[in-house]
Amino acid sequence: VDATRISDGSRVFIKKCLPEEADMYRKYASEPLASHPKNHCIPLIDAITVPGEAKLNLVVMPFCDGLDVPQVQFHTVGEAVDFFSQMCEGVQFMHKYHDYLGCVSHRKGLTDLTDVYRYIDRAHVLKEATPNPELRNRTQHLVRYYLAGFELSGTQHPSDGPRRTNATRGDPEMFLPEFRSKNAPYHPFAVDVFLLARMMSEILDGRKKILGFSFMRGLLIDMMNNDPNKRSKMDEVVRRLDGITSALSWWKSGARFSRADENLVLRIFRDAAHWVNQVVWMARGTGDSDFFSLE
Repeated sequence: VDATRISDGSRVFIKKCLPEEADMYRKYASEPLASHPKNHCIPLIDAITVPGEAKLNLVVMPFCDGLDVPQVQFHTVGEAVDFFSQMCEGVQFMHKYHDYLGCVSHRKGLTDLTDVYRYIDRAHVLKEATPNPELRNRTQHLVRYYLAGFELSGTQHPSDGPRRTNATRGDPEMFLPEFRSKNAPYHPFAVDVFLLARMMSEILDGRKKILGFSFMRGLLIDMMNNDPNKRSKMDEVVRRLDGITSALSWWKSGARFSRADENLVLRIFRDAAHWVNQVVWMARGTGDSDFFSLE
């Protein structure tokens, strides 16, 4: 539920959740974890225990933008890689403190685009789905992505034994290799790795296949290995992603985030317009909205 904070007039989001989920929000919103640069769990403004409702808490979070609306689509290869890197870094941070996310999806990611929207009320834009708001360049105005939604999260210490699946046919978890047999052992950290790779693959290879990400394929294959014991651990995933990011040329990082099914002639003109904008942004030293657009 969207709401307004009376003390300062800021927009907030209120969510109903179980006490266990509220505790996870509290953990990563408390020091010393809250201020750690690798912590991508969404900040918490308040957590309220509802009187007379032992199984119900309310958590109050800053109002952030979901990643499944048109205005929050990636425009460059580098923007997508930055999103992948931040999500992986956030899950790695949780694993370091023996917690797993349990459900990884781009819909779990949130971001604050206050510095990206210009001259408009971003909340109105998102609510009304305005098709072409005036935006700043996210490549110039870097944004921070947050993890939210800990309904399936939990804690797994090294001394804990493997968990057992309880998925039944038709459950969404059944696509996981280790979940294909009921009551089979599994490790939730390995599940997070698989789900992260699946989320990235859905963005790049979903209904609208995206061009220019062949450099990610080897990592995604290793993260989705059918044998959980052979999957990359999050420390290795983040290390390899850091290497990928540092190896990207300016040209590759700034390339347009484009679909494979795009008309060839239109793609040529859109690519040309994109690079005109990139040069103009660099010349101005700002991330202002499109100088020239064929979208």
